[in-house]
Amino acid sequence: MIPPEENAAFVWAMEQVLDLYQRPYDPTEPVVCVDEKSKQLISEVRTPLPMEPGMPQRYDSHYKQEGTVNIFIAFEPLRNWRGTQVTDHRTYADFAQFVRWLVDEVYPEARVIHLVVDNLNTHTPAAFYEAFPAPEAHRLARRMRFHYIPQTWQLAEHGGNRVERHGHAGSGRPHAGQGIRCSRGHGLGNGAQPNANHDQLAPHHTRCPHQTQAPLSLIR
Repeated sequence: MIPPEENAAFVWAMEQVLDLYQRPYDPTEPVVCVDEKSKQLISEVRTPLPMEPGMPQRYDSHYKQEGTVNIFIAFEPLRNWRGTQVTDHRTYADFAQFVRWLVDEVYPEARVIHLVVDNLNTHTPAAFYEAFPAPEAHRLARRMRFHYIPQTWQLAEHGGNRVERHGHAGSGRPHAGQGIRCSRGHGLGNGAQPNANHDQLAPHHTRCPHQTQAPLSLIR
């Protein structure tokens, strides 16, 4: 049994996010969802056999572990755009650099960016002050509005019915998993792509370490 005060806090947090998703498209105040995930790097221990007529490429099931990388992804649903960056770590500085890229390169004309994030400890304006001098951190913080989704355990307890009630249930089909390779030649495994909430969403694109992705065209 969840205490009434915690249940009320969850409902308030959920309503804030759902209201944000209901806003009409405004290029001066884009709503952008940001998350990250660690992925294992792998390399082949035996040279794969190339494709031949009537025969697909063949590769051995054994592989060599090459460490891990972190993948940041930003998704703006109403513009149908996704962009990624791959970093060596997932620190305050890495998050701050990713957000600065959004502010200066992806949304330079935006007055405010509404950033929807989970409750990871690096998802905070304090990350800017950890990574940059105070004037630069203040510049970035003024351009951002953080919106936090409810805790995962609360979402499992309450989220499904309320999301359906607001018409935001994920009706789209999940994209098939897609292998990713970085510029070092290492595979990033078969990471499943994020579920799409609209059948017209463009495929998930990934980039190599320390590279970024240009915005996709608006297809609506």
